[in-house]
Amino acid sequence: MDMALKERAWKFLKGRVHRVESLEEGKVAIEKRSGVVEMPWCFSEECGKKVEEELGASVLGTPIENVSVERPCIVCGNKAKTLIRVAKTY
Repeated sequence: MDMALKERAWKFLKGRVHRVESLEEGKVAIEKRSGVVEMPWCFSEECGKKVEEELGASVLGTPIENVSVERPCIVCGNKAKTLIRVAKTY
């Protein structure tokens, strides 16, 4: 029973994490309150603050698992080092 509950929770969480490729896509996802938005990020504090400002949401952090990112940073265009997770918080 514990394993089934854990699997169900992970499935629900993963279904609510949406990867986007632009700030505009991020805005739409945040406005729809569709969950957590992931986007490429260069790990710069300035870019993190800009994401919060543009999306009107809070930075939650980065994925625990090692993620390879092929896209440039969503804000500055430099090489992205990881993904940033953003969502509305209350």
